[in-house]
This record gives sequence, C-alpha cells and structure tokens, in this order.
Amino acid sequence: MKILSLNIRGFGDNPNGKWRWVKDLIQNQMPDVVMLQETKLKEKKNHFLASRGNWLGSSVDTVLINIYGPHSDMKKKIMWDDLDNVMELDNVAWVLGGDFNEVRYPTERRNCNFIEHRARLFNEFTDQNKLLEIPMGGKMFTRVSDDGTKFSKLDRFLVSDRFLEIWEGLATCALERKHSDHCPIILKDGNTDFGPKPIRVYDNWIEQEGSLEVINSGWEQHIHGSRFDCRFWDKLKNVKSALKEKGNRNFGVLNDELKKLQDEVLK
Repeated sequence: MKILSLNIRGFGDNPNGKWRWVKDLIQNQMPDVVMLQETKLKEKKNHFLASRGNWLGSSVDTVLINIYGPHSDMKKKIMWDDLDNVMELDNVAWVLGGDFNEVRYPTERRNCNFIEHRARLFNEFTDQNKLLEIPMGGKMFTRVSDDGTKFSKLDRFLVSDRFLEIWEGLATCALERKHSDHCPIILKDGNTDFGPKPIRVYDNWIEQEGSLEVINSGWEQHIHGSRFDCRFWDKLKNVKSALKEKGNRNFGVLNDELKKLQDEVLK
C-alpha cells in the first residue's frame, strides 16, 4: 500500500515541468493512490474530497479524504465541523491526507507565528475522532516560503485504528520538493520500500586513520528542531556528508596513484 500526497500549487505556472515532475514521481514511487491539492479546481467547496471503497484483496470499508485546508479561522472551523459529520460512519477505516494548512505544535513552525487556538482545534479534531498521525521521516518541514526563510509542517497523514489493523508498519516520508513550495509526502506500509539506503559504508572507511574523528565531527554539528526522530535523521545526514567528503579526498588520492602506476607500466 502506498499513497502519494502533493500540493502542486497549480499547473498553470511552468505546466510542462510540473506535469513531468508529477509523472516522474508516480513512475518512481508507484503509489496506489495520488492526492493532489491546490489544483485550482473550483468544486472543492468543503476543502476536502472523500472517496469510499475497499482495497483490492480487503473487505474492510475504507474512506480516503484528500484535504486542502483553508486559511481563515471561520473556514477552518467549518471544515473541522464538516469532517466531524462525515466521520460519524461506523466500522470504517479512515485515511486523511494532504495539505491541512495548519500545524499541531510550535515545533512544526520556524520563523513564522504559531497560533495556539488554531492548533487546539486541530488537536481536538484528531482526539475526538481517535486519529493517529504517522511519524514523518525525510524532512522536519513540508512547506517553505518563496523567500526560503519560513518553514512549516502543513502536510501529513492521519489514520484510524481500523486502518492500522489492515496495514502493518505504516510510515510517512517527505520527499524532495521541486516545482512547488510543498514537499510530496508518501504513506506506505511495511511491505514497500522508498528506494536505496541513504548511505553505503565500507569496512575500509572505518579502518582508515582519522575516520572516528570525522564521524564524531559530523555527529556533533549543530542542528535545529526538538523532535528526536528528525534530529537523529539530521545527525545521520551530517555524518554521511562528512564521510563522503573524506572518501572523495582519499579515493581521489588513490586514483592519482593508480594513474601513476599505469603510466609507469605503459612506459
């Protein structure tokens, strides 16, 4: 099972690049469901679209809700109330995904205001409907302002216990953004893979002189954020970068030595 969600920010600006980007995402990730937001369609009056049915091979009644949250307080309140009414159905597995245009905690914003009463309404909605947010890897924030100074986590997946009974080992990952101010996000079960591991380590790297110091320097670099999983991920990325830089230097020297030997043999 894999669901892709993306606020595309309209197809009017650079349509060829955006279509190609979305097409490549679908081909690379091979999702079962694609949720797009901000497509400039006018029919999405309630700020969400719901689809009901059964997953292939499953008899569990499932509802997928694609959300593009409003900006104003009044419209936010209306959306939460409308969703509450929709979610009165019993014995249904729920999946809510998309751009909620809201955060739940102060740590989900950087360099922009956290509005407590909006977050409280969001959290009350999740609590009342017994929804669980799947922790996100890859990035701490999913949206960046045009000037690159403000960051927020606006995109996410919320699921019900019933959905967790169907799919084991659920995980969410934020992918690289390209033609939008939002990152694509993926919800997957434990039977799928996001691709190659972020780093491949060779034994001789560890055995080289100074490798331990390089690892420590990468690990001790200053990082932002309070969430343990995001901080841990950033630390691993710093270690990867430090090891990669050292490897490039060392292998560069080895390549020079090999070329010298080859030149001597060919003389």
